[in-house]
Amino acid sequence: MNKNDKQFVSSFDKDAKEFLVLTETDGSCSRSRGYTMWQRYQPIMAAIDLQTNTLTQGEMSLVWLISETDLQAKNYGWNFEKESIYHIKAKKSLNHVPHLYVVEVLEENCSNPQLEEILAEYQTLVVIHPQNCSELVLDKYLKLFTGTCQWNGESCQLCLSADHDSCNTAENANQTLELLLAQSEEWDKKARQYAGQKLASIATDWLQDMEYDDDYDEDEDEDDEDETQEHIITKEEFASRLSISELAVEADGFFEFYYDDDDMFMGHVVIVSGNIETGFTDAYFAG
Repeated sequence: MNKNDKQFVSSFDKDAKEFLVLTETDGSCSRSRGYTMWQRYQPIMAAIDLQTNTLTQGEMSLVWLISETDLQAKNYGWNFEKESIYHIKAKKSLNHVPHLYVVEVLEENCSNPQLEEILAEYQTLVVIHPQNCSELVLDKYLKLFTGTCQWNGESCQLCLSADHDSCNTAENANQTLELLLAQSEEWDKKARQYAGQKLASIATDWLQDMEYDDDYDEDEDEDDEDETQEHIITKEEFASRLSISELAVEADGFFEFYYDDDDMFMGHVVIVSGNIETGFTDAYFAG
């Protein structure tokens, strides 16, 4: 443990307190530059301070440190099951960060009426059904409604961000979605054109780099080889080769269109982002 790791630990209370915590989803690990230890995070949706009997809800996490060796061995110290109640000893953050530093797990599979009520509500299925869409089911951890919709005559995946003030609805994102779907042919055409303007020359560079990297037959006809290497992907060709795969619409009017790239970027996804008020803002490939 180096000085950065020790400083992280010192950002929590010296004395541990007992809590009942309700876990949410699976945990994850991260490590910042300059640290030797990995920080293991376990999302929780609620915690009860057993000294004061105070209930806290919201986006919170349990955290503790593990070594590189333990990470590689998938030895995470504690393996919390999702959507379960635990009795733990932990230290509260001194920096008003919603984390509890775990010192000890005292009991698993605990019972508590308050936490059980929260869990029951969390496990209740929330579904909306916007026009021209399938039923969209809420992922409460990600705060996203997911399903499919009809986009320019094709079915594609759809993600709608939940409203900020109520994660059980998506009225703000749905307003943007309705505007997009009402003119999906025009939005789709312009998105493809925009992507072609931004990315066609890069796709050509990729194609030529791949051609030069290939091992050519020594006896191959040189004219055919030159013709292959000189192929240029035009903006029009790039636009025509894209096929829609997913729409993501946020509550504040921003959106992203995800397109399959027809192997122009070796199977990467092409993403066109924008805002319903100002139009397109970027196009790039990822994945």
